[in-house]
Amino acid sequence: MDASACSEPATQGYITQVKTPTTMSFKPYREALVDHGELMMSDFAKFDRPPLLHLAYRALASYAEAHNMAYPQPGDVTAVKEVWDLAKSLDFEKILENNPAAAERIVLHSASGLRSVLSPMCATSGGIVSQEVLKVCSGKFTPS
Repeated sequence: MDASACSEPATQGYITQVKTPTTMSFKPYREALVDHGELMMSDFAKFDRPPLLHLAYRALASYAEAHNMAYPQPGDVTAVKEVWDLAKSLDFEKILENNPAAAERIVLHSASGLRSVLSPMCATSGGIVSQEVLKVCSGKFTPS
């Protein structure tokens, strides 16, 4: 193959990728709490879990607002039952009716273990959050 008729490369073989800015918009937090839209699937074997967990977190947030931003102590049965009652009152989409026994178990376990400290979970969550912060600060990737 004769390449003598070809011109010299302009950049010596180096390629520069230019990122175009992308504008992203999101719902306000208060609006997204009530109308969450599509939730991310984390476990494809349990399709009912994301809306149920969203409802549980909303009930826990309501409990905290009513109790000086304090969450239930581990083992406090009355506080956990209060969170369950709040979840039932916030369930406008009838999420708890799909599988009531499992829904009650998940909400009660979430409420009773919320103030627990699990070092490996804290380390994992911290690592994921710090990675997302680095993505935002560098502007190289879109946060997931």
